[in-house]
Amino acid sequence: MKIFDKINGQHVGVILIMGLAVICARPVTAKENPYKTQVRKQLLKYEKPTKKQLLWASKDAKTHLIDLATDRREPVKVRVKAVDALALFKDEDTYRVLRGLVFDPLEPDKVRGAAMETIGFFKKWPVLRILKQFVLGHDRLFRLRAAQGLERFGSPEACRILMDALAREENLDTKLRLNKLYDKCVKRGKP
Repeated sequence: MKIFDKINGQHVGVILIMGLAVICARPVTAKENPYKTQVRKQLLKYEKPTKKQLLWASKDAKTHLIDLATDRREPVKVRVKAVDALALFKDEDTYRVLRGLVFDPLEPDKVRGAAMETIGFFKKWPVLRILKQFVLGHDRLFRLRAAQGLERFGSPEACRILMDALAREENLDTKLRLNKLYDKCVKRGKP
């Protein structure tokens, strides 16, 4: 019986030690790509970083910007700046990411609004349909950000959509801001 008690006690000790190791162990996390970290630093260092500054941080800056813009663990400020910087990389991948952010109701309003504004740099006709539905919508933040996107688009059709939004707007402050954007759109697009 003494041998059985001794073995049993050893097993209990091993089990306790393994249990403590499991409880105290930190979860293993992957180390972040140092180039992604450099791109984040460039975003935070400059008000409006240039493409050259971002590419200095990493030749894959666009990929890292997309990661930063879509990663919900990132602070909203970083995500918004990443979305803004994606305007420097006008290609189909970037367009799809921005479109996804615009329509995702789980995204913070600031990120969705920034995506609405940035998508205006993409001279594609679906952009006008996307921005039109938001500029004529109910949410004031989205109306203004979509209007900024339309101003950036700058076509005669974008200016007409802004004029429609201006005619429908009831809030005086919003109406004044829409009017300024309409004037810029006219100068840019000459309808």
